[in-house]
Parts: sequence; structure tokens; C-alpha cells
Amino acid sequence: MARISGKNARIEALGLNLSGESNTFTLNVDNDLIDVTAFADTSKEFVEGDLGWSIDFTTFFDQGAANLEGTLIGAIGAGEDAATVAHQGKMSGNTHWNGNALIESWSMDNPVEGAVVLNMTLRGNGNLVRGTYA
Repeated sequence: MARISGKNARIEALGLNLSGESNTFTLNVDNDLIDVTAFADTSKEFVEGDLGWSIDFTTFFDQGAANLEGTLIGAIGAGEDAATVAHQGKMSGNTHWNGNALIESWSMDNPVEGAVVLNMTLRGNGNLVRGTYA
């Protein structure tokens, strides 16, 4: 099994390439399992519902010329936008996942011993598409 580093990862959201300001992302895919257990069943029973997805990412707090913080927080409530993540960067043949997403939540970490960061969750609004860069 090939092992890779995440050091060349890429994240794009809200029309921004966040790769230069971010240092972690998590792509979550969940299967909406619906409990259909009946009274007479002796164990839990489920049927599959719709797939859902989200992206959790951390970006450094930036109020400088790029005003990254203002752009990201200002996009809350502005509707969906495209989001793309790639674990090995935007090179030909590399895998990426993309779809439209809404900002679900954000939080700010402000530690004494570290960098101030924004943590954001983008909630997929529609299909998540797996592709490769040309």
C-alpha cells in the first residue's frame, strides 16, 4: 500500500484557494442509515437513505490585505458555492473531490502558545463528485 503525506493538499472554497492559509482538512462522507427496527425484531434493522458529505478545515486567521477572515465569515448565509479538496495537490492525474457546499459553522481558536485559526465546516448541498485533474 502506498503511503502519502498530506503536505501537498489543496482546498478551494468560496472562490478562494485556501491551500496557502490552511494546514488541515477532513472530508467526511456519511450514509444516512434509517432505523426500521420493528417491535418483533431481535436486533436493530436499518435501510440506507441518502449520502451526505462535509468538509472540516482549519485556516490561519488573516485580517491582512487578503482579509481571509472577513471573506469567509461574510460568506455565511450567502448561499452555496463550489468546494474542492485534493490530498496530493492539483497535478495531472491526482484525485480530487468537489461539489457545492454551504457554510455550516465556524469557530476561532486563540491559544496563547499557538497560531490563531478559524475552523470551518462546509456542508455538502448535492452530490460529491470524485474526479482527477487533467
